[in-house]
Amino acid sequence: MKRKQAELEQSRQDAKRFYELPVVGAEMLTAHRDHHIRIRAYMNRFTAQLPDLLEGSEIAFALFDPDGCLLKLFSNQRAQRRLTACGVTVGTLWSRQAAGENAVSQGLEERRRCFSWGEENACLSLRPFALYFAPILGGTEKDSPDAKYALYGGLALIVPVELRHPDYNIVVYSASNDISMHMHLCELYYHTLEERLGGMLVFDVNITNGNVTTVYHSANIFDIFGIAPVDIYFRPAEAMIDPPPQNESFWEIITQRKKLKNHSLDMSIRGKPGSYIVSSMPYYLPQFRIQGVKFLITTPQIRTAEISKQIANNAVRNFENIIGDSVAVQNAVHIGKAIASSESNIMLLGESGVGKDMFAQAIHNAGKRKNKPFIAINCGALPRDLIASELFGYDEGAFTGAKRQGNLGKFELANGGTLFLDEIGELPMDLQASLLRVVEQKKVTRLGGNHEISVDVRIISATNADIKSLIAQKKFRADLYYRLNTLRLLIPPLRERGDDAVLLAEHFIASISRRIGKQPLMKLSDGAKELIRQLSWPGNIRELQNVIEAVVQLNDRDIIIEGDILAHIDEEPLVKRHLVGEAPMARAQVKMPTREEIQAALRLCGGNRSRAAQQLGIARRTLYNYMAKYGL
Repeated sequence: MKRKQAELEQSRQDAKRFYELPVVGAEMLTAHRDHHIRIRAYMNRFTAQLPDLLEGSEIAFALFDPDGCLLKLFSNQRAQRRLTACGVTVGTLWSRQAAGENAVSQGLEERRRCFSWGEENACLSLRPFALYFAPILGGTEKDSPDAKYALYGGLALIVPVELRHPDYNIVVYSASNDISMHMHLCELYYHTLEERLGGMLVFDVNITNGNVTTVYHSANIFDIFGIAPVDIYFRPAEAMIDPPPQNESFWEIITQRKKLKNHSLDMSIRGKPGSYIVSSMPYYLPQFRIQGVKFLITTPQIRTAEISKQIANNAVRNFENIIGDSVAVQNAVHIGKAIASSESNIMLLGESGVGKDMFAQAIHNAGKRKNKPFIAINCGALPRDLIASELFGYDEGAFTGAKRQGNLGKFELANGGTLFLDEIGELPMDLQASLLRVVEQKKVTRLGGNHEISVDVRIISATNADIKSLIAQKKFRADLYYRLNTLRLLIPPLRERGDDAVLLAEHFIASISRRIGKQPLMKLSDGAKELIRQLSWPGNIRELQNVIEAVVQLNDRDIIIEGDILAHIDEEPLVKRHLVGEAPMARAQVKMPTREEIQAALRLCGGNRSRAAQQLGIARRTLYNYMAKYGL
């Protein structure tokens, strides 16, 4: 008896419970709508096409979030009055717990299309209607047949029960699928762009009232603007971009639907001013009554960092590549390794050809910036008019012949890494002042531009000139010298490195032979080694390399003798000047050839006097002198 009474009481409670749809409070409804603003926005795009189609119809479309809360109703006034009379309003809850069994509660739980009508709906408020429901689903997190789709909510078609028809299943499925596909393709397209190019902002412009709404933003847009993340999704654009009179140029792009590429623009973002590089692409989809503008936004710093990353580290040499056992070069290597870890500017001093560029690369690769760009520029190799644009870059229209999109300077390209300024003593005085300003402020302004771009660059400069003498002659700024000469490294000339000259010569023989495919490797005779030690090599390592290149290329013998080397030093008096110490010719063991030796050499070389001079170990002009002496 008690059990029957309990069941009867439960039945009364259930009947009372499902008599009408429960309604959430205004604050809770706002929270539901804000949390699911994305699906509401895509629903708006769908329903924008419906007014003419629903005229005179009893059909209503209802959008639900995953919890079964009715977020939006769309119908004509006639259908709206009927729904309201039955308690079907925005904010009602249709879940199984709140409203019992119905197509919406079942479809959300099972994530599939469902249909219910009349008494199949547990809630009395829903019995006058037939409900056709389809979920709105997104992609899966993993590529697996059993992976669950993301549930964004669902769409229901509500019609009077007497008008029920199976074809409505097709209508609601097509509509929900359209919304799902629209969401997926748009976000996939935007996301693909942002990964490669920067931050993305997409604004819809309401065709009726001109209101501008943010319909998409990439995750990195807040980092680009340098502000804390805020909720701007499907909210007025003013929630991110400050309204006029600020940002007039930006709002003009939207209202006039301009198409731009890499356009420099000053903007105020939530009260924070900044300089940006903006590209815009207007879009218009009349079939959906949608129009707006897509923006790709980055900063000059981010753009140059990305380009620098693509350029990568152009320094290919390390301290291990520096050949030499002499005390002089080992001391230079030791100091180079010590200063490599410093962030201070470095000046390399030494004669032409001693390998300053190799030391610069080795210092970069041994320091904290080794994975950042290494950019080199020879200040003495460029025409004066081009040095400024190469160093500092230029904006569009800076001068006749300038690229339309402007050009990055070496400082921007080297951002985060090392800039190697070779032959710094050749830099014109007016550009020295500009360079000093960049070194002190760590900011660069392109030619023709008015925006300062922050740069983080460690400068390694090099010169073979006597800078202090240039300062005394007013050809080099003392303040720039002291800024660049924070740390100094003196690289010894080859004549002070003893047997290193022979080690380098053997290294060049091997590398040149490998390059041209010459085997077997040529070897230096004892006399050739002694000559290489004695020559002072005013061109240093570069001169030695060039001489060895010529010897390897032009000789077929396995042994390199003194004459092979002397043949590529043009004048005998010059040879004498290159030899170190007193009685140089005696130590070089260069003897006077006899008449018979000259004749034999000429016969062996088929009359080629240059080759004959090489065979004899004398200069070509010396051979001519001896031939005249002997009447040959």
